[in-house]
Amino acid sequence: MRAYLGIDIDYIDVSFKIDSLSLQKVKSQHLTLYFWDDLPENTAQKISEKLQNYQHEQFIVDATQMYAFPCKNNPDVIVLQFNFSDKLTELRNDVLLYLDLQHDEEFEPHITLYRKKKLDSSFKRTKEFLQYIPKIKINISNISLYFSDPEKEINKYELIEKKILS
Repeated sequence: MRAYLGIDIDYIDVSFKIDSLSLQKVKSQHLTLYFWDDLPENTAQKISEKLQNYQHEQFIVDATQMYAFPCKNNPDVIVLQFNFSDKLTELRNDVLLYLDLQHDEEFEPHITLYRKKKLDSSFKRTKEFLQYIPKIKINISNISLYFSDPEKEINKYELIEKKILS
C-alpha cells in the first residue's frame, strides 16, 4: 500500500489556469515528509503506534511559488513549494530518526495541488518554475500518516494517524 508521512493541512486553493491540461485538483492535501511506494500493513501499524508518543514544537513556514513536474508545457504534477526552512528540515530529520527510517538528502517540502490521473513509470523528478503566488503561511502543527490507493482514486489520501505537536 502506498503511504505518506506528512503534515495534515487545511485545504489550499491556489488559482492556476489549466485549460488544455489533463490535470485534476488533489482533493485532500498534505505536506509530504516521507513516501513509501509499498508499506506493509504491520509496519504501518508500528509507525502509527510510535507516532502517538512523538514530541516536537509547532512552527510556521511560508510558500511563495509553484513548480511543474517535469516541465511547465506538459506537467504531470503541479506543486506548492516552500521556502527553505531549517525548522522544517529539522522536523523531518528528527521524526525520521525517531521512527528509524532511512534518511535521503533529496527532501523538497511541497504540497501537491494538481496531478494527472495516472502517472507512467517514467515519471521524472525534474521540475520547472511555474509562477509566484501571494505568500501562504502554513502552521506545522502535526505529523500524520496517510494511505492512498492509486487503483481506486489517485488524488485521495486516507488519514490513518495524526499526532498533534506541542
